[in-house]
Amino acid sequence: MDDSFVYPRDGTAANPYQTISEAIALANDGDTIYVFSGTYNETVTINKRVSLIGGIDDKPSILSRGFEHKYLVDITTDFVKIENFVLEDPGRFITSQSGALVHVAADNVVLEKNTISNCSLWGIYLDSSSYSTISGNIVNDTKGIYVLSSNSNLFSNNNISNSTDAGVSMRLSKNNILYQNYFRTSVYGIYEKSCSEINITRNTFIKNGFHGIFTTENDNDVIQANFFRNNSISAITLDSTNCIIANNIFDRGQVGLSIQKTGCQVYSNSFQNLSATALSTIAGSNNNMIYLNWFFKNSVNAREQGANQWDNGTIGNYLLTVILMVSVTVPIIFRLEALIGIPLVFF
Repeated sequence: MDDSFVYPRDGTAANPYQTISEAIALANDGDTIYVFSGTYNETVTINKRVSLIGGIDDKPSILSRGFEHKYLVDITTDFVKIENFVLEDPGRFITSQSGALVHVAADNVVLEKNTISNCSLWGIYLDSSSYSTISGNIVNDTKGIYVLSSNSNLFSNNNISNSTDAGVSMRLSKNNILYQNYFRTSVYGIYEKSCSEINITRNTFIKNGFHGIFTTENDNDVIQANFFRNNSISAITLDSTNCIIANNIFDRGQVGLSIQKTGCQVYSNSFQNLSATALSTIAGSNNNMIYLNWFFKNSVNAREQGANQWDNGTIGNYLLTVILMVSVTVPIIFRLEALIGIPLVFF
């Protein structure tokens, strides 16, 4: 496809179609549509099992529409792939509050290596989508990624920044994996409500305006091996039950972790340089087990206001007095060696 090519058009590399919509209309299930660089002024509905590959001449394939619309790309069929496009709305022509640059209402969809940006509404909206993969994308200056009633999806290696809502806002969903993403300068890094069994592993959260992660009414989440730095209100606010918080690093900002419900295990985390309370449990929280956590140079290391257990029967929590060596592999592989600590016995 080539936006500058006029006639004759037969869909070959020598005579490409002029619009993406025309190519989809003439494609068969299983076809791959290769798109040359240029700016394509259209909205696209993908209702066939096709792959769209942009930038095949090593320059950007830009999709944008200069008239009012709800979705720039609307995917309604399973097994669709979109790769290497620039998707944007610089004129702010998406006006519906549920509008998005990419709307996915299908399963087994792959969005990979795209730049999704410059939109006042959602960058990506997964709408009852399962088994989809969102990987290697840049999502910048949008509301973020919205995930509604969508299960068993993978979000990996995305760079998500400047979201006016949340880098990922997830509702009524389960069994999703967020792995090795970078969340920066958004209102929330991740916001979850009424979800279950969400796995958040090896992500980086930097300078988000409210919380790195905020979960409410969730159950059985795993949040592990993440790195948090300078998230304004808290790195994690955990208003959820039966979760595991393990092997995370909480560095700078105000609050590291606020525990507000019951039945969680919190262990092997490092809390350092926090200006308010590194780890707090609020009134009404109970039956959380908190052990083998390390505290270093925080204003207040820990505060207990509920009824929780601060050991696992044999191992408590520790205040670091010396760190002899810190080995960090950017952005998230963190290893402490030769630690000297004393038990943390004050709250």
